[in-house]
Amino acid sequence: MKSFKRTHWCYLLLLWSSLFVLGYTSLQIAKWFDDTKKLEVIIKETNPTALRGSNIAAESSTKQTSTVSPYLNVDFSKLQARNEEIIAWIKIPLVHLDIPIVQTTDNSFYLTHDLDRQKNKLGWIFVDTRSNIEHMGMNTTIYGHNALNQQMFGSLKKLLSLAEGYSEDGELIQFTTEYHEMVFQICSVYVTDSEDWEYIQSSFIDDAAKSSFIHMIREKNQVARFTTNSLSIQDKFITLSTCYGPAGTTKRLVVQAKLIMQNE
Repeated sequence: MKSFKRTHWCYLLLLWSSLFVLGYTSLQIAKWFDDTKKLEVIIKETNPTALRGSNIAAESSTKQTSTVSPYLNVDFSKLQARNEEIIAWIKIPLVHLDIPIVQTTDNSFYLTHDLDRQKNKLGWIFVDTRSNIEHMGMNTTIYGHNALNQQMFGSLKKLLSLAEGYSEDGELIQFTTEYHEMVFQICSVYVTDSEDWEYIQSSFIDDAAKSSFIHMIREKNQVARFTTNSLSIQDKFITLSTCYGPAGTTKRLVVQAKLIMQNE
């Protein structure tokens, strides 16, 4: 009889545990969809603020002429009325990334908050606190989550399978801050580990350190089409960093691009 009661309670405990797990999982999934929809709304609301009319292809090809600027013209006064921590806008046509970027004094904040500084598991794209966006150094690092629906930096993984057939224009990134309008060219895409701090290095003590950084960019690149891009210690880079793999992974997908055009 006692054995029956113990078995009965074990089954009840197992049932309650299963229902709890099911309920918790359902709530998390619902929260994820809700966070996703909120980001979609924010992106749609902010996109018209960045003035369109730029055309990289028209300017980057020597066979074409155009009066259309390759730079992305952004009205930061409108953006900062929404969030004063918006300091840049990035556009990568090849992976359909077109979004404002923030920077604050705490690198962990925008891992769990959206552009409106509201709690959101998908976070927002942000510049490393060590980077000076006005006087950009050799390397400026930008972080974002690898969202399954390709929001934030979720679409960057497409660059790992970039075919040779794409035009050179597909390598270009428009990056505009309050101080500069710039165009970068992707020069390295690879997967590394979270313990690898070299790729997010922001200060360099001498030319030897800069040369080592350039060597690292070349050696780690995993996409053949970028191996021919010339690099030097005089170049400036932006580094995009995101997780690569399931939740909790220590792998990082890194995209590095060098400055090729700038409009003060």
